[in-house]
Amino acid sequence: MDAYSPSSSVQPFVSVPAFYRVNPKVNLFAIPSVTYYADEIYNNPKVDSRTSWGVALGANYAFDF
Repeated sequence: MDAYSPSSSVQPFVSVPAFYRVNPKVNLFAIPSVTYYADEIYNNPKVDSRTSWGVALGANYAFDF
């Protein structure tokens, strides 16, 4: 097996945020995303998939000062 020697690459990704206003002070959000790995990354022996899926979930609260 040849040694892995990475070079520079571009990782395109898509992210589609969604926000939901619960009330004037509370907002919920979800941000699903998918990343496509270029050959330079995919050829790494530790990487077993061409794409990576993820999601960020959270809530915001607005304080009155």
